[in-house]
Amino acid sequence: MKVLDDTLLAAMTRRLVDEFDPQFGDWRTAGQMLTPYATIYRYPGETAEPDPD
Repeated sequence: MKVLDDTLLAAMTRRLVDEFDPQFGDWRTAGQMLTPYATIYRYPGETAEPDPD
């Protein structure tokens, strides 16, 4: 399952990064908060739903 693999990979990456630099979690939190705004800015008027084509 691709979704399961991506989720597992993300969890493993977070764990490794947190062990290497515990303060990096602050950057990850900021990124999670800002990503929706950056997406709206970069793709104005776009929706998250696929085109009906």
